[in-house]
Parts: sequence; C-alpha cells; structure tokens
Amino acid sequence: MIEGWNDGRLEAVLATFDENIVVRTDPSWPERVWFGRDPAKRFWHSVREAMGPTRVSVEEEHDLGDRALWRIRQPVSSASGVQSTFSWSLLLAARAGRVIMVEFFIDDEALRAELGIGPRPRRQTSSATPG
Repeated sequence: MIEGWNDGRLEAVLATFDENIVVRTDPSWPERVWFGRDPAKRFWHSVREAMGPTRVSVEEEHDLGDRALWRIRQPVSSASGVQSTFSWSLLLAARAGRVIMVEFFIDDEALRAELGIGPRPRRQTSSATPG
C-alpha cells in the first residue's frame, strides 16, 4: 500500500479496497466517514491533491492479525505552496485479501492504549552545545 502511494500507483492501491470499504478520518476532519469504494477513491484522490505527490515513510508499524497500525510521516507540498511535514496513524483492517476499513488518527494515544500498544517513543532532539 505504501509503496503504491509512493510510486504514484494510487489506482493499484485502490483496487485492493473492498466494494463496501469504510474510511474514517481523524475527528478533526470535516468529512468523517466515507462508505464504499467510489467515495473512498474520491477521498484518497483529494488527499493526494491536497498534500501533493510526496513520498511517505513508515515511522512505526504493528501487525495486529487482521489489522495493522502504521505511523506515517508525510511531507506536504501542496499546490498552494504550503511546505511542511506531519505524522499521523493509519489503522487498516482486511478480510479475504481486501481492505475493508481504514481509520486515520493524528493523535493516536487513546487508540494505542485501546490496542494494548505502549506510548509512541518520543523523538530525540539534539541538545549538543557547540563548544
């Protein structure tokens, strides 16, 4: 899925979606739920258009059986000129080789606790002083 996104093969990624997929965005997003493959495709295309065709990286991943949790780092290079980077989590559920649900979380602490995953490791920052 990540490789398809990064390689610009969005249609190949979307082809793995079940006909009745549910996409749930972060609670801070205006449109919260997308039902069905066609609405899900529109959502993913709108994300690609808004964020720009940048490559994402997986900061952390957890295999949860029929689900997977990924923490994604995404540079933003939008048409409006916004340049930034942010991280968000993606909980994906699959059945019979098809993606049936994708949920997004910008703040994933409550989800991590619910899933029994400890807190996310904090990024270390350099405190070295020249001298």
